[in-house]
Amino acid sequence: MSLGPAVELSSDCAACGLESGVIELYDALSPATRFGLPVVTRCKLCSITHEAQFDREPARPMREIPANLCPACLSELGPRALDAHVCPSCGASAKLLETAASTDLSSEAALAQALDAWAERAMFPSRDALLVATFCDPDFGALLARIRLRARLEVLADPFGPAPMRPAATTTIASTVEEVPVAVVPSIPPPPLIPPPPSIPPPPRRRRVPSSIRS
Repeated sequence: MSLGPAVELSSDCAACGLESGVIELYDALSPATRFGLPVVTRCKLCSITHEAQFDREPARPMREIPANLCPACLSELGPRALDAHVCPSCGASAKLLETAASTDLSSEAALAQALDAWAERAMFPSRDALLVATFCDPDFGALLARIRLRARLEVLADPFGPAPMRPAATTTIASTVEEVPVAVVPSIPPPPLIPPPPSIPPPPRRRRVPSSIRS
């Protein structure tokens, strides 16, 4: 059981060969994680499970122990202690124990059941949707054959992301379709511009003669 904020990583499954198939849960408040081990691991396909075990009780509550100290004797843990999962000062050790064996997936029924369970946990709408989104070769028969050969089960770069576009089968029909010529309509020139009529000057104004001159 997780004691604090956990980090989830993935690794290849040695039992069924699934790439990035083993989910590893690390907890900073777990004594085993202080020695570089995950709290629990589980394969998404064959369901093999391991749980961490620390061989003694911590000296203090884990929240009070700095991350670089042994939970048992509070001495500093170096790189060798993390690699060996053993404290060089007091001999405290952590290890992974198998708590659930790998499922035999060499039969069609067993593989189908394992894929259906995985699809349900990961909320895929169907087994086929899981295969297409996860495996490089999504064919069920091809996956079964690789499992029987104990070959590596290659997955896409991001199993939880959208599936990449796969090229669909296409049929070339250009050779069977007769090319239809396109009629070319000659362009009609626009009508010539008609010049506007010449302007007619207005008639001259009649000059008004004063009455004194007329008499």
